This record gives sequence, C-alpha cells and structure tokens, in this order.
Amino acid sequence: MAAFDRTIIARETRLYFRDVYDHVVRIHESIDTMRELLTSALDSAGNKALLVGTRTILDANVPLRKKVPISLGLRDALQSAKKGEVPDLGKPFDDAGAGSSDNVRHAKDSLVNALQSVLTRGFRSSFALSALFALLALVPALRLRRAS
Repeated sequence: MAAFDRTIIARETRLYFRDVYDHVVRIHESIDTMRELLTSALDSAGNKALLVGTRTILDANVPLRKKVPISLGLRDALQSAKKGEVPDLGKPFDDAGAGSSDNVRHAKDSLVNALQSVLTRGFRSSFALSALFALLALVPALRLRRAS
C-alpha cells in the first residue's frame, strides 16, 4: 500500500484497500490458527485411536492364532493407505474368517465402533471452535448489512 502513488489513488480508496488488506491478514491468521488446532487434534485423536484399537484387539474373544494375522493385516492396511485415505480395516478381519466366525465379526465391529468414537470425540472441540470463528466472522457482515 505504501508504494501507491498518492496522487493517482484517492485517499478514501487507499483507506478502503488498507481496511480490506487488514481483514485479509486477520482471516489468514485465523485460518492458520485453525490449521494448527486441527493438526493438534488429529495427532491427539490418532494416538488415542491407536491405544483404543490395540486394547480392542487384545481384549477380543478371538484365538491368538487369528489375532496375530489380524494385527499384522491392520498394520499393513494403515501403512499402505495413502495420505488422506481411509484404510480398509475390514479386510484383515475378513481374511481371518469374519464371514463365518461371530467372534471375529464382533471384534471387527468393536474395532470400527471404538475408532469412530475416539476420532469423532477428538475433533468436537476443534469443530466447535471453528464454528465459533465462523459466527464471529459473520458479525461484521451483518453490521454492514444493517448499515446499508
């Protein structure tokens, strides 16, 4: 803004652009804050999901000879999933007989439910804060609408 020729651009226009620039900077900072918050929530929820998933598999009423291949299959599914992709956690259970064994099927369902619960709870506060920021962003727009 300082580089504009003051004789070409009217003072009111310069003030308007400075105000727009300030708003853009604030929005950028808010987005950056939300990114950090969501990244932190993802890391925390991921760690909790790992612990809950491990406990669910260990506590499952499935023979050890099936738990080991299921665990290794889950590890492989998680490692081979592309970034941003949800891994297929059902395949290791299906390979271990989820179609014919009620215990394996129950272990699969328990794992999926436990992971969904942990991950959903892990993002509640972040989403609530994001919604609050969105509502606060509407305040200036509503004030401008009432003023016109």
